[in-house]
Amino acid sequence: MSKLVAKSLQGFNVVTVQGRHYRVAAASMDYQGDRAPASKPEKRHPESQVEDDTELHTWVEHPVSRSMHGYIIGKGGSTLKRLKHETGTRIDVVKGEDFVKIKGTDENIEQARQAIDALVKESIDKAQATHFLAFPIQSPLVSRRLEEFYKILGSPSFKEDGITPESIAPIPSLHITLGVMKLMGQSEIEAAVRFLKESAAETINQLIGERGLTVRLKKLDIMQGEPAKARVLYIHIQDESENKILNELCASLRNQMMEAGLLEKEKRPYKMHMTLIKKTGTKPKHHHEEEEEAQSDSHGWFDARGLLKEFRGMDLGTVTLDSVHIMKMGQNKLGQYKSEGAVMLDSAL
Repeated sequence: MSKLVAKSLQGFNVVTVQGRHYRVAAASMDYQGDRAPASKPEKRHPESQVEDDTELHTWVEHPVSRSMHGYIIGKGGSTLKRLKHETGTRIDVVKGEDFVKIKGTDENIEQARQAIDALVKESIDKAQATHFLAFPIQSPLVSRRLEEFYKILGSPSFKEDGITPESIAPIPSLHITLGVMKLMGQSEIEAAVRFLKESAAETINQLIGERGLTVRLKKLDIMQGEPAKARVLYIHIQDESENKILNELCASLRNQMMEAGLLEKEKRPYKMHMTLIKKTGTKPKHHHEEEEEAQSDSHGWFDARGLLKEFRGMDLGTVTLDSVHIMKMGQNKLGQYKSEGAVMLDSAL
């Protein structure tokens, strides 16, 4: 890991498992035997307490984000009991701390570490995305042209099967997605924002300099499948900045965030886009368009043939990208996403 990544992710380590990067809380170093006890009493989960065993001669603290403690404990403490039994160790889950305590022989402790890490990895893999990295789109010209387009979609003379008001992206929510994130708790959100403001700012400074970043939003398209059963309708992003640096910037930011274990690695090649219409099927509303396409629900599609025939060459105009945000999934009543933190492109110069 680079020094910059390590600095930006203070409090977390990044481990690589089967080619994927994961964050683990680096709350403390291992300690043994005679070390001084903590200055404050520990609050242990009731399920984690067992009788002390003097034959288990070694204590260590193993980093586990407090947001993952529930997965370690399991329903009624069942998972924790199983871990103890299978590894022959004592495991204490300490409330409010980003670690668990393990006591046992060196061999058994290592076995417990691997079992806990595998459980955390499995839990993260199954978790839904909570945030996404994006350039917000804020332009009076784009808003005005898109309002005109939306009026056509809502007119009685325009009928396309499957297009409903709920499937049309609100203008305040428009953005260019860079990728989705799974941030498990406030400490991970803060670490991600800190990483963005430190590491991403340096990348932006190196690539953009004083040139600015302008894009044109032009040409409608669908993500995958047949236009008759489309799930996502988007508009292409055309780089109009000097030296055409947008693709390089996006690739650098995405690679940095994935290396830090913050951005999820996608199954398909990255496609820069701004979503205008999306169908979610039976998925919860907070899902993002990149995940929604896999939904097989028969109601999760719309007929885009008429749209593409009449409006494929749509041009919403140009917009200057002025910031990169970590945004929380789920829009408010005004159709806006909450920003957890951002880097202003001009402030990085």
